[in-house]
Amino acid sequence: MHKTIAEKLTKSLGKRQRRTNFVKVLRTQLWLESIFNDYDLNPSKLDLLISENSLESSNIVRKWLNGKHHATDKKVSKICTILPGSDHIYRSPIFSLLEPKPISNKALLKLADPFITKSDFDFWDFPNDKFTTNPYLPPNFALLQDTYTLSQRGDEYGFFALLYLLRKAENDKENMLHLELMQLVYNAFPALCRNPYFKKKWHELLKVVETLQNRVITTSILIKPDTDVIKKQIYAKEHITLRHCQQRDRHNRFTASADAFKLGRVVFD
Repeated sequence: MHKTIAEKLTKSLGKRQRRTNFVKVLRTQLWLESIFNDYDLNPSKLDLLISENSLESSNIVRKWLNGKHHATDKKVSKICTILPGSDHIYRSPIFSLLEPKPISNKALLKLADPFITKSDFDFWDFPNDKFTTNPYLPPNFALLQDTYTLSQRGDEYGFFALLYLLRKAENDKENMLHLELMQLVYNAFPALCRNPYFKKKWHELLKVVETLQNRVITTSILIKPDTDVIKKQIYAKEHITLRHCQQRDRHNRFTASADAFKLGRVVFD
């Protein structure tokens, strides 16, 4: 299980980790925004609904929104009994992989297992993503290492699979593979955030994704997201990720979308 230099120093110096978990806070806020959108509620109405059902003291929604607290699995499940289906964003598989802390290969496989079909060749087998805004999706299955297909999905599950491979490369100390996968993660990011449930807080979500590149020193030095390209692709009228649906140039070649990252280089004297 890979630990960054900062994590090793924190442990050796006996310092405490920050108690505020930004990923859990962001997850809670995205979940709340989905409830406001799907159930035509605002913070006050949701807080009243929670209070009336004796699930929490008043004003808990405001505390969640301002980042002072984050929701727990137990609380989300209870609210889901009042608002059926309201937990779909909170239960998104991507959040566990965005946590800026070490995660073992065993834990990674446990997260991925519901989406993997075992056979002579194990492969991803995703459910239909009814919340995606991408009209051009490839088939729901792909070989585990088929980053070409995964990066073209342009949805939550393709992004999850790329994050899984990224975190595994981090654990396996496959530094060049980690760098390559980070490029694919950034290129897949705009399509994920075209989903209205992620769109409003895409900038905060990008900051979380950036923390993953800093877990491997070569990747942290050589790459950074291109926020101008990312923003342009998120808000573009159309952003086609499936290659054979992309436009062709005058030479009949597919015109790929601009890369959503910038690569640096190391110069040796």
